[in-house]
Amino acid sequence: MGWRSGQAYSQDLRDRVIDAVVVDGMSRRAAAARFGVSPATAHRWWHRWLEGSEEAKGTLSCLFDRSSRPHRSPRQLARRPPSAYPSHLRRPQKEYQPQQRAPLKH
Repeated sequence: MGWRSGQAYSQDLRDRVIDAVVVDGMSRRAAAARFGVSPATAHRWWHRWLEGSEEAKGTLSCLFDRSSRPHRSPRQLARRPPSAYPSHLRRPQKEYQPQQRAPLKH
């Protein structure tokens, strides 16, 4: 069975891979091959299980999907209202006038 790319795996599959490694004593690579996931994915789930608390290990909640949102964005500017910018940096408000058109000639 080939590996999937870019799709989320079910929680049940994660649980079965970890059970095979922890309870049955199977290697991570063998468990990955048995359940059709990449060895890197099985390794990642195993590390999440190792880093989890005892409570999280018992419920396997340490294997839940994690957000891909960054924890911080150091280069992101703080949002400021336009009035907070110095006057020389503000865009001038243009007054729009309707343009006159030349008369049509036939």
